Amino acid sequence: MNYRWLIVAALAVATFFLFFGAPQNLNAVRSIKEAWNLGHIVYFALFTYLLNLSPWLKDKSILRRWSLSLLVTLLLGVAIEVLQYGTERSPDLADISRNLVGALLVLAFAPGLSVLMKPLWRTTSRLMVSVVFLLHLVPLSWALFDEAMARARFPVLSDFSTALELDRWKGDADIERVQLQADREDFQLKVNLSTDLYSGAGMQYFPSDWHGFTYVNLRFFQPLSDYLDITVRIHDAWHNNHYNDRFNRTYRLQQGWTEIRIPLSEVKTALQQREMDLARISDISFFSIRLPYPRPLFLDKIYLNE
Repeated sequence: MNYRWLIVAALAVATFFLFFGAPQNLNAVRSIKEAWNLGHIVYFALFTYLLNLSPWLKDKSILRRWSLSLLVTLLLGVAIEVLQYGTERSPDLADISRNLVGALLVLAFAPGLSVLMKPLWRTTSRLMVSVVFLLHLVPLSWALFDEAMARARFPVLSDFSTALELDRWKGDADIERVQLQADREDFQLKVNLSTDLYSGAGMQYFPSDWHGFTYVNLRFFQPLSDYLDITVRIHDAWHNNHYNDRFNRTYRLQQGWTEIRIPLSEVKTALQQREMDLARISDISFFSIRLPYPRPLFLDKIYLNE
């Protein structure tokens, strides 16, 4: 039937994205990235549906259909992850889990398959598969909730008022959410800087349109008696991974609280061959360079103002 060829065509197109992922600009929004990852569920649901229409499985018992469908899904999923080495995508065991969930949804809910099961097994399998499927929706739900919180608190980009904010951060230093003063309700990000060549943390998921603001501010607490030099880096969605295509500036933090106030006019003109796109800021990071010994640093908040 024609719809089978439509599914085949859809799978053929989708196979490309298994190896090359979402467009870079879409990955700047965490909820879109998480939703994109759920594409594995859709892909293998369609694949399992076609597989069970094939003569190879069509006349098999329900137990053999489940066993062979899941085995083929597992083997194909592992092969895809192995083949992703050297492409824009990186292997991810979570993708294999999503592949199996897609297969299980069809095996448990497709009318042509579920009718072959005994009522008790059909109900039990649907319940179990539904629970597993809902668990795979949790990262997307968290991302949507955190993005709503970020929009509500803008122009504060991050102040660690919720533990979910940690998911906005990345870096090669260990980070944790702490409370410097137990008698206050505010929290900070503790960054354990190491002696690596570069050690720090960066925020990549936040409202990206900084038009209409004059400054971006970072408030740090540096607990040790000697000074600490920190480099702040900012780039937009069009960043080409070259040093001269981003804002980089080093600031000296003395012991105690320090607020770094960066004019966005300087951020905009920091690039050598173009202007920074203040409507598409995608990353703000800070890091140390080749420290003689490990040391902690606390970030209280990052915010924009006029």
